[in-house]
Amino acid sequence: MGTGDEIAVALGPGDPYPHIQFHLTIRAFRQEEWTTFAGKEPFHFLCVLMPDAEAWHQRGWLNATPVADPFPLLKDVHVGTPEISAYHYNRSWSYTPPLSAHPIPVIGLWAPGHGHYAGLEFITTRLEGNSERNIATGYHWRPKGQGGGQYVALVYPYGGTGYQTLTFPQPGDRIASRCVLLWSLSLPATDDPNRFVLNYLWQRDRELLPRIPATVDLSWLPGGIRLQDFEGPPPGGLIGGVEGQFQVPGSQLIGGWRWHNESPVQVAKDRGDTSRLNELDSEAHRLMEYAKHFRVDGDECVYWEKPLTGRWTDVWGGAAVTTLHNANGFAAGRLFLDLYRDYGRKEYLAIVDGVLNWAKHIAWTRNEFADVPSSPFAIGGTLSASFCLDYYTTFKHAPDARHRRMAQMALQLARSFTYRYMVMWLGDNSRWDNLDAAFLWEPNSGRDWTGAACANEVFWNLDTLAQTAVMTGDPILMWALQGSLNRWNQLYQEKYKDNLAQYEPSDMTEGYGLAPGNVYGLGARASYGFASPLAMTEPVGDTLVRVLAGERGAMAFDKNGATISITNYVTSGEGNLAFTL
Repeated sequence: MGTGDEIAVALGPGDPYPHIQFHLTIRAFRQEEWTTFAGKEPFHFLCVLMPDAEAWHQRGWLNATPVADPFPLLKDVHVGTPEISAYHYNRSWSYTPPLSAHPIPVIGLWAPGHGHYAGLEFITTRLEGNSERNIATGYHWRPKGQGGGQYVALVYPYGGTGYQTLTFPQPGDRIASRCVLLWSLSLPATDDPNRFVLNYLWQRDRELLPRIPATVDLSWLPGGIRLQDFEGPPPGGLIGGVEGQFQVPGSQLIGGWRWHNESPVQVAKDRGDTSRLNELDSEAHRLMEYAKHFRVDGDECVYWEKPLTGRWTDVWGGAAVTTLHNANGFAAGRLFLDLYRDYGRKEYLAIVDGVLNWAKHIAWTRNEFADVPSSPFAIGGTLSASFCLDYYTTFKHAPDARHRRMAQMALQLARSFTYRYMVMWLGDNSRWDNLDAAFLWEPNSGRDWTGAACANEVFWNLDTLAQTAVMTGDPILMWALQGSLNRWNQLYQEKYKDNLAQYEPSDMTEGYGLAPGNVYGLGARASYGFASPLAMTEPVGDTLVRVLAGERGAMAFDKNGATISITNYVTSGEGNLAFTL
């Protein structure tokens, strides 16, 4: 180290959060001595220890620690290339991406059962000077009795392409930046670390965040998915079979993707479609056979494992993939909820309440899509939030106080789930390239998507983000939606056609490389991907503006060059509303 190197920690008047500055220079680094002393571990410093943490909070994602689930870090197979561990050299370490590959530049630990959270956040550093960009982060698993247990830390340098290689500092390297140690002793599973971190930032440094336009024009949507009418509910049922190579023959699992917008039950009732209602009720009876009933902290919970029957194939993880921590079960919960409300199935109430009780404790999920069973996906925030919003609107005026309280909890949970899976770049991640990552999202926490933005199924998150934003009136969620819709046009593949109407859903990209070391390449776009309709925001047909209204707010969305905004919004909360365009 250099003679003037230092790590300084300061507490300002009335500020509970330590501010940390560090300046380290590597005069020499002898790899053999390091590995003899530390083993096959990256160079790391500023460790944050929390022995009981159930999840590590890295880049905005919540990955389960071995305290809660050994599969993601220690048992993932992924055809010999585990997604989020440093399996090339030490399975007890996570991958080590640079902070420029962090949509939300934070590394922390969360013990929701105790309400404890602690993390190092670099958001203001990114927005002001960007000195953090080449410093990496990592998580290290150690059992509770070993040296204080598991921890997260800053790492240097980052772990090469894919972030899983053991790399070491070089003589002359300078590691200098600053961060804030955020902590809470009251952050339970009903809340969320992303909400905690973003609200701190919003209160402290809102003026540094990227600006959003007064109006958003959605004419950038590919012609092949533009809405000529409202989308309507999804067809079919929830229980499906084997997905290609991922499960053994005979396996069954809940799907439910695209069940986050209109309710199939409510629409069938409104149309008087008795055949469809009977079909959906039969599906509910099948699901009752697979439901798991269990108790968590005194709450009676009901939920479904993924898969329902069978297992993943050995090369994709085998029986260890099976988990209650999946998002798909919320689609089943919504089916029971809507049959209770719209089809007179009052006997389903205990199941509905049991699903909400599990929503209070679930904290983290993984395996939303079968090819990355170790990781949470952004779409984990769609079915979860839509179930909670549906529960809220169903029970907010319930005759009994208990269900009215649970309805308010459901609204809070919808907001928490929306934040939890909103892994969106907060500003430009590197001022030294010709790219701007602001408002673009990652699709999951896996290596193959780290440091890259995605179109694909993340479109669905924009639907649920819109619903939650207007139902809660949360200004951060409204800002995030407006910014995302304004920047999503960056996610086209490198294809050139005469006009946007000629583009198809398959012309948008699954990966847009935004940080060094991502698997696509910096500034490169994958030549595959897809898009989905914006069911909640696109003006339909020939209309120029669409207004989405909720209990706490309303937002307007334009197309074809219109610049129409909304003011003077008032509502009774029961669909009685007025506004000025």
